[in-house]
Amino acid sequence: MEKQKITGSEALLKALIAEGVDTIFGYPGGQAIPIYDSLYDYRDQLRHVLVRHEQGATHAAQGYARVSGKVGVTLVTSGPGATNTITGIADALMDSTPMVVIAGQVPSPLLGTDAFQEVDVIGITQPITKWAYQIRKPEEIAWAVSRAFYIASTGRPGPVVLDLAKDAQVGFVDYEYKKVDYIRSYQPEPDINQDRIKAAAALINKAEKPFCLVGQGVLLGGAEEELKAFLLKNDIPAGSTVLGLSALPSDFPLNKGMLGMHGNVGPNRKTNECDVLIAIGMRFDDRVTGDLKTYAKQAKVIHFDIEMNHFCLFGISSQITGHTVVKTHPDSNQDITFIGVHIRSEITVHSQHTFVQRMLGRQSRQSQQRTSGGHICLFDESTQFLLCVAQFH
Repeated sequence: MEKQKITGSEALLKALIAEGVDTIFGYPGGQAIPIYDSLYDYRDQLRHVLVRHEQGATHAAQGYARVSGKVGVTLVTSGPGATNTITGIADALMDSTPMVVIAGQVPSPLLGTDAFQEVDVIGITQPITKWAYQIRKPEEIAWAVSRAFYIASTGRPGPVVLDLAKDAQVGFVDYEYKKVDYIRSYQPEPDINQDRIKAAAALINKAEKPFCLVGQGVLLGGAEEELKAFLLKNDIPAGSTVLGLSALPSDFPLNKGMLGMHGNVGPNRKTNECDVLIAIGMRFDDRVTGDLKTYAKQAKVIHFDIEMNHFCLFGISSQITGHTVVKTHPDSNQDITFIGVHIRSEITVHSQHTFVQRMLGRQSRQSQQRTSGGHICLFDESTQFLLCVAQFH
């Protein structure tokens, strides 16, 4: 791409267009005015939806992302404009929604001086984002935007925050955009342990009363048809989390309804009657499990998920030692050591369970050329202690 000498605010808008953005949800303010001034010249390519509160902008961007399969974009100003987005950002992280929040910021020479409407946006949002970055130079804008969209849309989707200083918006830069498909320190596709895949398939094959828990991960992976084929072929009933309800039609013969305290009686009873519990793309939220002391004590568990933190179930604590995780059951002095696994779509599994090829590949709707993955949790056959497996980077 030929370089162009343009302002940082115009470089931002060109970068968004290069990422396929066509809609922005926002509310203007002093430290974002240069962006809004430039936005007028791109009104034929970028539609700006003016909200009445910045929190509404983040929720609107979430809804847009879920419906369109694209990354939602929010544009706000500094200080109260940025802090008003916190609820929506945290919600996007919890619900795995790809979103990029762009917040104006005071000029970089004023950072740390308690300037008017200055707030530490990065410090506030780091715990609730996949990545938060402050842009202080116009030369960083295209670089940061390309990484923001790659991180937000790959692996487990989630929010990214870009804190854009005002002097970076008005400064000039030789604009050149390069889309990113690799970041050295970011690995959305962990490695695979084929033995664990075979162990999961064998456990399902031997099950007499299996039950499947379906979460939003099935939808994010685009694996609805594979899920239905798996359930029908093996006659396995299933229940869904609230965000996983759309993974199965309501009239699907093996769909037993929603799980948890706000769900149906049937799936909750079956959870405590099954001998093998197959959890796909869900995190065992407390609204689903209730009291962990009485939850599915009779069952062996197979857990497919992309998020490492979702494997710290049933009060089990973990200690990282290299690429191995040591888990200790709270009711025992015995330590169980095992190595993390990840399942990719090209792995061949038992013929009865080919759904794993895509279910565990978790192919992203945002990029059909990329695959991300999941992990398996198994009970140890001899001790019945939960074995949570995870990949650490």
